[in-house]
Amino acid sequence: MIQSNEIKSLRIGRSIRIPKDCIVDYIRTSCYNDGRNELLPSEKEVYKECELMRPRKKGQQYEICYRCPGYTKPIYERFPTYEAANLRIAQIEYEKSIGEFHSPKQMPIQTKRAQKKFITVSELLDEYVQVYGLNHWGDSFLSCNLHRIEHYIKPYLGNVAVKDLTTHDLDLFYDSLQE
Repeated sequence: MIQSNEIKSLRIGRSIRIPKDCIVDYIRTSCYNDGRNELLPSEKEVYKECELMRPRKKGQQYEICYRCPGYTKPIYERFPTYEAANLRIAQIEYEKSIGEFHSPKQMPIQTKRAQKKFITVSELLDEYVQVYGLNHWGDSFLSCNLHRIEHYIKPYLGNVAVKDLTTHDLDLFYDSLQE
């Protein structure tokens, strides 16, 4: 450990690691604490929640990250402007302070899949073409792939649930194409 201006840090290669308890101790004893010796409960919550809640630029958008009770992973939201991201942070902090904060609703794709338990190969291919093919394939390649999907794959495997698809089914499908 290296001692530097009341903060203990550990140098690992080129990076410097500072333990979280050292940061909390520094905040307790620094000028930011107005002479108090401990963090108030509300400050602990703000410190804990706000360490990830600051807008970060991601491409052309600003992203915020926060945690919700009942979720194991952090929640990420993106906004077109820095002001919109700060407004959302203020809204989250206000809702948490009055006890009205609720976890975000599921995305439409997640709810659609939650309603329908098993997706078929036909539905998977349609979704793949919509999400990936239309944005990344040229016109000729898209046309050829749509023809192959409609005339070769869907008649043979279209009604099979993806969870039930086996390598044996695919081997039989490949054999039928060679004939």
